Amino acid sequence: MCWPPDPNLRARRLLSLAAAVMLLAVLAPLDASACGRIQLWMAKYEGAPSDAARSSALRDLSSTCAGYVAKQSDRALLPIFADAVARGIAPKTVQTVFERFRCLPGARGDSRYAVLSDALDLSNCPTAEDLETWKVALGDGVIIRSKPDRSSKR
Repeated sequence: MCWPPDPNLRARRLLSLAAAVMLLAVLAPLDASACGRIQLWMAKYEGAPSDAARSSALRDLSSTCAGYVAKQSDRALLPIFADAVARGIAPKTVQTVFERFRCLPGARGDSRYAVLSDALDLSNCPTAEDLETWKVALGDGVIIRSKPDRSSKR
């Protein structure tokens, strides 16, 4: 049996493509930060029923995430770290995750950062001079070298 050509096939394909692009646009911000979906991790921390569960969520952040990605993640994580300090969650756990995210350099200008600087050791944090020279490179297979040639140290 042979079906007649569908005159609306192209329009339906374009509509399906447009719907897929819109869905990706909605989901993309969830993947734009550390951990791929930092908002989902934050919801896990904020929805934790106890401080022990929050501490566990912090350890998850430390072990499963790549670390510092962007200023957006710093500003998003600042209230989480401030909350962890205020709750008295194990300082070593908070310190480890804080350093993993380079001490949230993108949040230093926020007044809430003082809570962290009073409670945590900032000696391993990048200095203002360090931050002036930093560049952010994102992507799969990115290799950073000390000089612009392939024989220099990674």
